[in-house]
Amino acid sequence: MGYEETKRWRKKHPEKIRKYMRDYYGKTSNAGRHYARWEEEEKRMVMLHDKPDSELAAEIDRSVKAIQLMRSRIKKGYP
Repeated sequence: MGYEETKRWRKKHPEKIRKYMRDYYGKTSNAGRHYARWEEEEKRMVMLHDKPDSELAAEIDRSVKAIQLMRSRIKKGYP
């Protein structure tokens, strides 16, 4: 399936796209500690990258997106 076919399919089936996005978010959002400060141990675990982000997210109770963002910030030198 090429790009144009995919584009047409997505336009035809917006409800399926929303369901896929909702399901994916449900699997990856462990945002129980949404506004909590990151501890040094959590930052160390993020940078080790020895397990998939989805497993790490469940372990430290953060979302996958939060883990990816923190890894990027650490690499760039943000506090």
